[in-house]
Amino acid sequence: MYCKTCGKEIGSNVRFCPGCGAVVPVAPPPQYGQQTTPVPPVYQQPAPPPQGYAPPQGYAQPPLGYAPNPEYTQPQGYALPAPQKKPKKTHVILIVVAAAVAILVLLFVIGSSMKESPPEEPAAPVSEPEPEPAPEPEPGPAPESEPEPEPGPASEPFDFEKFAGDLGIPLNDLPWHLMDIWWDIEVPPVNFQRLDIDVTVEGNISSDFNLYISPINSAINEGMLYAGMQTNISGWANKSDHTMVTAGKGGIFSRWSKDQTSPIGLDYVDVFDDGLCESDDYEGAFCSTRRPFVWSEGSYTFSLVKEETITYNGEAHTWVAFEITDKQTLKTTRIGRLLFEGETLTLRNSFVAFVEVYGVKKNAPEVSVSFSHPRVDSMELSYTKITAIRPSKSPNITSVYMINEKIIVEVKPKELKPHAEGSDPAIIELK
Repeated sequence: MYCKTCGKEIGSNVRFCPGCGAVVPVAPPPQYGQQTTPVPPVYQQPAPPPQGYAPPQGYAQPPLGYAPNPEYTQPQGYALPAPQKKPKKTHVILIVVAAAVAILVLLFVIGSSMKESPPEEPAAPVSEPEPEPAPEPEPGPAPESEPEPEPGPASEPFDFEKFAGDLGIPLNDLPWHLMDIWWDIEVPPVNFQRLDIDVTVEGNISSDFNLYISPINSAINEGMLYAGMQTNISGWANKSDHTMVTAGKGGIFSRWSKDQTSPIGLDYVDVFDDGLCESDDYEGAFCSTRRPFVWSEGSYTFSLVKEETITYNGEAHTWVAFEITDKQTLKTTRIGRLLFEGETLTLRNSFVAFVEVYGVKKNAPEVSVSFSHPRVDSMELSYTKITAIRPSKSPNITSVYMINEKIIVEVKPKELKPHAEGSDPAIIELK
């Protein structure tokens, strides 16, 4: 074998040329199963390098007198493995830190996904197969149906007249003034423009009863009057048709002639659309206007309002309108107008409010009615005394009291009692 660089003959187991120091290629390893026989190396004194030759930098020639161990043999083609470099400590630390960071990131991602993902629904239970339905029995004769129970008697409304008879308390003919409230006026107002009084009704009163709540009873220029609301109004259809008609709930405004005997005709009455009227003498000579007004439980203001003055029969007369205002809706309903003698209006020295049952049916509802003090031109009337009167002709089913300047009348038919002896009528001083 010769060196490919300098041509010097070299042994087969030499890695470096002893002449020029070039690397000698390593022979390929033997094939599997090939037997190789170790050949002892032949060592020769190295020839002196050619003239001008310089060994490569870093190359060290063996020292003089060097001789290899003659007993050492090396397989042909054997090559020493390249030395492995030891990793530096810095690299190891960086690798450990990177691995730790990767583990932390992985744990964070796993934890986040577990929080965001909804819990798995439990697996539905495995339903057992339904048993096969049993065969239906063959139809036989239908059983006899039991007769339905007969309905019991319907609850009847409270019969006040029967109730009084069971208690042995006689009832007089109507009308019944269940309670009258009297204000004694200290100074009668003169030349006033309007009169107002507030009323509150507690209890849903149907037209099955004939109840009259009249908060205004007095006299204007000596002409007696009353105004209020009823559960059933009635009257003539109009001024020319005197057919008596009924119209359910509504307002009523009536006056009498000064002497209460001289006829007073419909010239003193102004009837509004859908209103009724009447002029007769069965309660004294009076004239009246009525108009439908659907009232119920609630609070209302009743008002008399002075309007225009006219000349009638050569004398001054003044129209006075009656109005009812629903305090919840603030809607005002004009009931009608009546004519009074004179150009200015003067109220008499007494004022009355009452609760009455009228008609022919002897029955009374359970209701509470409260009255304010009357006001003239927005000023409360000055009075000297307030008295409540319960006539003995009427059944003893009412009580009266005053709270916060409100006079309250309570009607309780189921608490009927005989009148106390010597109370004809029962007079209660309220203030």
